[in-house]
Amino acid sequence: MKTIIDGVTFSASTRALNFSAVAGFDPRRLLAVFNLTRAALLYAPATPGVGYTAFNAVSGVLTLAADTTGHANADTLVVMYDKPGGDASDSKLDELRALLAGVLSVRPPGDQDPVFDHANGVKATINASALLLTVPPGCKYLRISAEGDIVVNTAGGPAVDDGKSVRVVAGLAEVIPVVAGQGVFVLSLTASPIVVRATPLKARA
Repeated sequence: MKTIIDGVTFSASTRALNFSAVAGFDPRRLLAVFNLTRAALLYAPATPGVGYTAFNAVSGVLTLAADTTGHANADTLVVMYDKPGGDASDSKLDELRALLAGVLSVRPPGDQDPVFDHANGVKATINASALLLTVPPGCKYLRISAEGDIVVNTAGGPAVDDGKSVRVVAGLAEVIPVVAGQGVFVLSLTASPIVVRATPLKARA
């Protein structure tokens, strides 16, 4: 059921949401996070700039991609989540859907409202750190997914699992910012080779 969940704590300085109080939390079921205090969308799946960069399944901490500078830990957040089974019971759900629809219906500038550059998409089998692709001209974002956990370095150097590269969880598609002309390197965090898929996004004409 799609509902609003409580018990999520927010650390604005580290862009972190702590879901440890949510039993069985699965980031793949997270639908949206909205900061009511700042009227700001913090998370929406497969949306440039408001995805997440890491999730620690042990601590339940999810690190947001959104810039939370100027936000406060005590801000009021609304977290929409797809709980397995049951019926939606939160009376605020319809109101929030309307609110989010209004926010998401405002079309951003062309470079923030991209389209897929399918011609430059890639599918590769990765084991050790390897160059996945070089970002083509006009592209500022990359949609990437993998069959196992990976780390991604978009700064043109080898990917290293040192906390400085973006981590992508197996089975989840992430949209991450990139720079045209830079190499994107990927490192598999599993013992065996895994398939990685990536599609650049270019500015809408």
